[in-house]
Amino acid sequence: MKRYALRSMAAAVFALLLFASMSTAAAAASYELSKTVKKSFDAMTESAGGKLRTQLNGQYGKWLELQERIRGSEAELKSLQQANDESLKAIRERIKRIDEDKIAPLKQSAAETKERYKPLLDSYTAVNKQIEAARPLQNKELNAMLRMQADSLKIPVQLARSDMKAKDAALKAAKDAAAAKQKKARDTLEAIEAHEEAIKAEKTAAAAVKKSLDADWKTFAPLVKQGDANGSSEKLAAMLDRLEQLARHKTNMVEAENKIAAVIEKAKKLLPGA
Repeated sequence: MKRYALRSMAAAVFALLLFASMSTAAAAASYELSKTVKKSFDAMTESAGGKLRTQLNGQYGKWLELQERIRGSEAELKSLQQANDESLKAIRERIKRIDEDKIAPLKQSAAETKERYKPLLDSYTAVNKQIEAARPLQNKELNAMLRMQADSLKIPVQLARSDMKAKDAALKAAKDAAAAKQKKARDTLEAIEAHEEAIKAEKTAAAAVKKSLDADWKTFAPLVKQGDANGSSEKLAAMLDRLEQLARHKTNMVEAENKIAAVIEKAKKLLPGA
């Protein structure tokens, strides 16, 4: 339980950090030419003519398309993370409350039974103490009277203890059954950790790709301003490769988050009333 609580807390912290980093990445992931540079790009493309013009227009069109795809993945990822966080919070609460409607009345019954028999058990204990205290006195009449009282209480006490034992056993059985169900559901949720690690790895890889992409992007505008059509096309081709990698990493994150959602649904089906 303690290990699971710590892992859940770590997962929650990771989710918050990941969400924050995704928000930053989403804001910084837009690579758009300024109006001035775009005007230069259009003029350079038109001057290039022929196959190169077609190539440049195609590359830039794909560049914009990939960015739109990435933005879509980031929006989907954000939505999935929020939904999964809420679902996890809800299911963990449900897991804690498994069979509480069965356990509560049994717990109350056991407590009430103990309270009901307490005077009887206290009397039996008191009589036995009196017997022990009276033994050194060697008073046969007193000893006989106390022994008679103890004997008269013996069967009721045995029945009382048997009743309490049965109530305690029923309560323990209900608690054990609930604990087994809780363990099964929590064990199922453990699969989430592997998908969280996958998201973390994809995020790290995406950050590395983006760092290279940022560096290339800074050198792209000067090429356009210089009217270097061939250089611009080569740079665009290299950046498109990286942008496609970035898009794949974002898609992989979405897939991992969808797998987390599937694990949560699997765990839900294990809960009573599912």
